[in-house]
Amino acid sequence: MSVPVLRFILVSVAFSLACVQSAFAVETIDRILVVVNDEIITESDMNEVLAPVITRIRATSSDQEIPVRIEEARAHYLEQMIQDRLIVSAAREAKMEVEESEVDEMISEMRKKFPSQEVFEEILHQQGLSFSKLRDRFYDDILKQRMIEYKVKSRVSFSPGEVRDYYNENTDEFVGEREAQVRQILIRTGSIRSDEAARTFANAVVEKLEQGEDMAQLARDYSDGLQAQDGGDMGWVAEGQFLERLDRAIFRLNVGEHTAPIKTQLGYHIFKVEETREPRPLSFDEVRNRIESYIYRTKVNTKLGAWLDELRDNAYIAYQG
Repeated sequence: MSVPVLRFILVSVAFSLACVQSAFAVETIDRILVVVNDEIITESDMNEVLAPVITRIRATSSDQEIPVRIEEARAHYLEQMIQDRLIVSAAREAKMEVEESEVDEMISEMRKKFPSQEVFEEILHQQGLSFSKLRDRFYDDILKQRMIEYKVKSRVSFSPGEVRDYYNENTDEFVGEREAQVRQILIRTGSIRSDEAARTFANAVVEKLEQGEDMAQLARDYSDGLQAQDGGDMGWVAEGQFLERLDRAIFRLNVGEHTAPIKTQLGYHIFKVEETREPRPLSFDEVRNRIESYIYRTKVNTKLGAWLDELRDNAYIAYQG
């Protein structure tokens, strides 16, 4: 008798017994959506995963889009949950185990992200998660990662030659960003001065710049920034390094031009571009780590996909409607 057939018989018997027992149960048992080997996916499992997703969809979609996007999300996450159950099932068949202390550590790390135990428990309650269910979820997460490490990641390798070949064949990908040598004057707000006073001060500094006064000296005299004593010199900065609106303002400037005061939570910033450099080709050494990471991820994803296909081919998967 083949493994999938045997699993089908065992799961069918277990499912029949569960149905008989449910006739005597007071509580309503979750509707089963899919049976994966000896693992099940229930309606409540799906609801737990979808709850935050649906909240985002409702906040970012029109009334007409919401039902379609929810159905798409439901189909996507159901397939993801099937994959997770396949991996957990394979891990258990391989006799892999997780220590309770490992689960404790994960819960402890998660708990640190909340201001108190009460807030932590309230968030769990809002998401429909009991503490025991959270432990089960973390247990399975560790099990999945351990199995993926064993069956996939530990079997992925590549040579230095592959890395060099990828660089040589894709040199157009490896070009740096535009760069500018920038000076900054920061007029802080808060305990130092009010927002109105800071804005007035910053506008006065800009007037001095427009009258031809030296940016470096103005920075030494008036800036509250870290680079004040260096004349506000921030060195060479790459496009994309700053907040988007600061970045956009800086890289619109020609050499010698300065911005108007720009407000952030720190205060009012004035930037001046001293020099610019056009994008340049990046050397192999500059991008080696990036290429290695890309090749590794690609090989892991390919091998993981092939392994999941193999698990599916040898699994019992039954959609319950």
